[in-house]
Order: sequence, then structure tokens, then C-alpha cells
Amino acid sequence: MKKLVLSALVATAVMISCTNKGQTVPGDTSDSLATDSQAVAEAVADTTPKPMFIYCHHKGQMQMVYWTSTKEPQRGKDDEEQAFKEYHDSWALQNGFRRNAAAYTNLIGDNGQIVKLRYIDELLKNPDGEEMYGGELHGNPNIPAPGLRYALANAKDKSQGWGMSVVVTDSYLATRKLVKTKNLGYDSQKRLPADVIKQLEAQYKMKTDRSKLCATSDRYSYGILQFKGPWKTVERYGQQSQVALALEVFTDGDKVYSYPVEGYYEASYGPTWNADDGGEYLPSHVTLFEGPEGLEVCYIHGAPESITVGMMYVRDGQIQEERYEVYHSMGDENDPLWKKDVAKLRQLYLAYDRDAHKDYPLTKWCNIDIDGDGENELWLRNSDNLHGALFLRLGDDFKLIAVETPQLRPAFTEQKNGIGYVNIYGTKGGNVMWQEVVGLKKSQIVERFTITDIDGDITEATLNGKNIPKWEAANHLDQLPDVRKTYDYWIEIEE
Repeated sequence: MKKLVLSALVATAVMISCTNKGQTVPGDTSDSLATDSQAVAEAVADTTPKPMFIYCHHKGQMQMVYWTSTKEPQRGKDDEEQAFKEYHDSWALQNGFRRNAAAYTNLIGDNGQIVKLRYIDELLKNPDGEEMYGGELHGNPNIPAPGLRYALANAKDKSQGWGMSVVVTDSYLATRKLVKTKNLGYDSQKRLPADVIKQLEAQYKMKTDRSKLCATSDRYSYGILQFKGPWKTVERYGQQSQVALALEVFTDGDKVYSYPVEGYYEASYGPTWNADDGGEYLPSHVTLFEGPEGLEVCYIHGAPESITVGMMYVRDGQIQEERYEVYHSMGDENDPLWKKDVAKLRQLYLAYDRDAHKDYPLTKWCNIDIDGDGENELWLRNSDNLHGALFLRLGDDFKLIAVETPQLRPAFTEQKNGIGYVNIYGTKGGNVMWQEVVGLKKSQIVERFTITDIDGDITEATLNGKNIPKWEAANHLDQLPDVRKTYDYWIEIEE
């Protein structure tokens, strides 16, 4: 495993936002910092709304995720002018997407197919009414993020894949030609053509370590090239550091265009561009358009810990890059529990036995996947760890599975035939023992089995509410899978 490198630092070093003649800009935005000369340039510039990127979990949850506040930033007396201008420009870009939200109706698929979208609304607060922090992509679809929400206009349509996708307006399609492109994927085994590699080696005076041909069309191609060894030495944070070099490469017939991307280089372990990347520069997913002034490329650069989105333009024989944002890719996030949900769960708990439970309120919770279907159930407890309850999630509602008391403790089994079991076992007083075994499959209760025994002899038993013979109960008990160990991460409920 390579040394951990913060993606934000790498991205800041290598992704340079730029404003170039011929680039599209978000419509209906204004820059309060613009000079007179800038205002004149903007007046004659193309004001077609730029391509946008949306993050798709499924066809009912598609969102342009915000990265800044929706409020226009105001410069403070201690703010450095250039840094503030860059932040304001970032806000203006996002604000342009907000103003044109309903105009983004075309989702570009991997094979060039266009799927129509419809704008739903803007989401700014979570279910608890709190403002949400932007700049994060949640892998868990149950965790909301601030931004513009979309869905497929025709429910029968199919997306060309989920994750980050390109969306454009009708006006963009009217002024650009979508290039039919075959994306070969991150795992492409094809190398860049030998003549392209030779030309780039001569240009940068370095030898190639690896290259990939990642996308092709009738006219254009896209790939990446990674050079061997260090490229140069620079000063970073007061120390001399070596820099690795990779290239984003586009070809147009016999013309070759390259954009250099800097990484870190250490003699002991080699190059690194992204955290835990194995020393390999990762290619982007690209969508190509022929614009009024040349090739325009929407890129999605995925890395283990981040996703960078933006545009590249071929202008005057050079690639000009404009980064939109480096999103932090969140992973291993638990399903959330909102305050409104806590109230429902507590009501179910008290309704089961108010007298027994009123003095032991549920104060903490954890997720637990009882049946191994990838959907979590909920386990809530009192602070004494002796009183609690287990619940099914049913969309926005819940169902009580079983309760625990100082006398009745839960255990969880391995899965068998897709069923996972929770076994509540203990004493009901004296030598009377009681068990309740609840089987779950695909987040539904499919079996409820109870046994009462005295001194080890079964006295009565039920299966799904019906009495069953003692021998059947004993056989059923013997067929249950083994108990498994659980690793519970408890979260305090904030009142």
C-alpha cells in the first residue's frame, strides 16, 4: 500500500481553474468582481450553459451535488483578493447551474444515447431541518446531500450506468455536436499508439512507464501516459520534493495534445497521485463534443477517495483545463437515524410494554444487518445496556422485531437459506426459561418461533402463532444455524 496522500492537496497542485476565450459559462450569472474589460469580454462570449454533472444512485435519485454555500460570498477585510476571487468564481459556477436547473434535460449515456431528465426540486436541508454540508458524494443513498434533484422524464427509460454522469441543456446540444465515443474503461489493456508515445517521450524527455488507450471515436482518441521516475524537484512546505508526471492525452488524426498532471514521487515507493492508488495514474471517463472553437471534453476523474469533474478544451494546439470541483467520496457510512424516526421508534417501544419500559428510555442506536441482505435493521438500547429493542426499517416506517430486558438477552445467528435469526433467550422467573426466535429474509419477518421449557423440558411451543408438538419444536431448534459474533458501533441519540 502506498503512502496516504490527501487528494485535496494533489488536486490543488494539478487542477488549475482557468477562463479561456470560447469556453461556455453558466447562464444568468454575474461576477461582482469583474473589471470593465472582463465585462466587455463576457458580453461577446458564448453564454450557453455549461455541461453539468449529476450523481446517480438510481433513476429516482439523481442529483447535482453542491460544493459551496448557496449564499453569495462577501469579501472580508482580511481576505486575500485572488483567493476570494477564486472562491467567488466557484460559487458563480454553481449558482449558474442553480439558475438554469430546469434547462438541464439531457443525460449523456456511455454509448452516446441521450436520456431525457426532468428537474424535481432543490434540496438544502436534511430531514431534521439542518443545513447540509456540500462537497461530499455519499455512497449510501440513504444519506442526503445538498443540491438539485432530477429523475428520468420517462420512467420506462434506462440509464446507461449509475455514478457520476454528464447532463447538458438543449441549447448546448444545438451548438455542439456530440461525438459518438467508445469508452474502453479503466481496465483497458490497450496502449496508446507507438508513434504517439514516441512523440510524447521526445516532447517531455522522459521514458514511458505505462499508457492506456481509454476512449476512441472515428476521429478522436483519449488515453493516459505515465512516465518513469521523477520529473523534477520542487519546494513544498519548506522541503525539497520530487514530482512524478502523467499526461492526459487526446489525438485528432495525426495531432497529439497532452495535459501534464503532477503527482508525488518518493524513491522508496515510487509515484503516487491518489491515496492508495498503487502508484498508477487513473484515467478519466470522457464525453466529447465538437464546439464552435474546437473539441470540448467533459471529464470525470475517479480516484479511491475523490471524484473530480470539469472540462477540457483544445484551443490553439493546447489543452486548457477547467476544474469544477473535487468531491470527497464518502465510504462505509451507516444508514442515518433522524430525530423524527427516533420518536416513532420510542412510541413502538413504549406501546409494547409502557410500564416496563417507561423508566428505561432508548438513548442510543446502531445498525445491524440480521439477514445479510445488505439492508440494515436497527438496534436501540437504554444506557444501561440491559433494556432495548430491535426494529425493521420499512421505508420511512418501522416495525418492532423483539425486545430485550435484563432477563431476556439477544443473540444473532449465521444466515441459512437467506434467513438470519435473532434469538431472545432468558428466564421468565424461577426455573421457567423462554426463547423467541425471529427469522428475517430480505428485511421481512418470515418466521417467529417461541419455546417455553421448565428444567430443560419443552412445555409449549409456537411457530408463526400456531401451537406445535414438542418434538417438532425440538427438531426446529436443532436446525437453527450457529450463533455469530456481532461488532456493534453505538451512536448516542442527541436530544
